[in-house]
Amino acid sequence: MAKGARSSVRKTNNQALKARVFGPVETARTERLSQKLLELAQQPRPPKSEMEVEKDGQSIIARPAPPRIPADLPAESENTDAQEKAPADQAEGSSKCISWSIPPSLLASTKNNNDSQRTPEEDVFFHLLGLSGDIVGFTALGDLSLRF
Repeated sequence: MAKGARSSVRKTNNQALKARVFGPVETARTERLSQKLLELAQQPRPPKSEMEVEKDGQSIIARPAPPRIPADLPAESENTDAQEKAPADQAEGSSKCISWSIPPSLLASTKNNNDSQRTPEEDVFFHLLGLSGDIVGFTALGDLSLRF
């Protein structure tokens, strides 16, 4: 009956194995690891990269500035040359800027108070204006340029 894990003979044998076999192996491993850590701690630190800037004792990593988008972007028909010159990370269709013509009802020269109905073109314009994050400016053709 005394052959289970609670047997005092097994307990004493396991304790003897831990003390004689596994104990020295574990201490040797601990010594090797501590030697490696001491060697790493005593090595000189590598020089700081150019991107790190210290300010008041705190290390701040400088981030590159976002690319600037010109205010007079070419229209859709003129966009073929711009797409050929675009970098590889800006794939076709991933443009963050679009230009849209201003609806005639918003132009000062065609202001008409009698016309209160909005056209579908105006609705699209207002939706795009609401979704855009920023108004970049006007294109050479007079269209409004929006950034998303």
